[in-house]
Amino acid sequence: MLKADIAIDGVLGESGGTVLDSDATGAVFSVGSNILPDGTAVSIEVIPNPVASLPPGFQAFGTEFANITLIPNPSPLPLPGATITLPVANPPLPDGTPLSLSKYEPTSGMFIDTGIVGTVDPGGATATFSGVTDYSIFVALTPLTKEVDIDIRPFHHRNVIVPWKWGLVPVAILSTSDFNATDVVDRISLTFGRTGDEPSRAFCLMRGRDVNRDGYDDLVAFFRTGKTGFQPGDAEGILKGTTVDGMHIKGSDSVIVKEKKKWAHREKRR
Repeated sequence: MLKADIAIDGVLGESGGTVLDSDATGAVFSVGSNILPDGTAVSIEVIPNPVASLPPGFQAFGTEFANITLIPNPSPLPLPGATITLPVANPPLPDGTPLSLSKYEPTSGMFIDTGIVGTVDPGGATATFSGVTDYSIFVALTPLTKEVDIDIRPFHHRNVIVPWKWGLVPVAILSTSDFNATDVVDRISLTFGRTGDEPSRAFCLMRGRDVNRDGYDDLVAFFRTGKTGFQPGDAEGILKGTTVDGMHIKGSDSVIVKEKKKWAHREKRR
């Protein structure tokens, strides 16, 4: 993968700094102070995709493969680690698209999830990842997302949300013949609100309930109203999460968000 005569793109020290790939690929390595020893050489090499298949749970290669080498190699770096920017594989991608950073091991052909999730930068040509502490061949992958049906405030005809009041919003994740929500959804992973990324989960019912009376038990989760981020005019609520085997899920349903009324107070005349 990496040529024996690797090209050094920059040298950093204790004060940190930024190194750009000299081949103008858009790949960048950046680190703060007191992370690297003086005289650390940085090599960034964007390489052709060496594999044909994706690991389970992902739908696309989000970025190009890039081999980042530090000489001498101080791995693992102390926290907060470094930040790397990788060129998007098929630009442009929508700004803010989440991508999962993995290390690729060429000897075994394995992808190792780093646990780091980054997002596509404005313009859609690159994606940035923070907290990187180890260096190897990196690639970011687009998680596979399964669309699921949800029912906000089941048993109610109108999905009214009153965001300024304390309370809980029940949301049912509906099961089907090939998707048992009560068994496969990672309950701790659930987020819900106006964008779906709001950490508003309170709890889930231990047992499933067939809220739509189709013969399948559905998972009912409760979310804290004040943390959902809803604003007057919002027309839908979005739920996100993962299954226990790592697949991403997403669902939406209509909502009516109440606006807080401003009452006019008349001054009392003496």
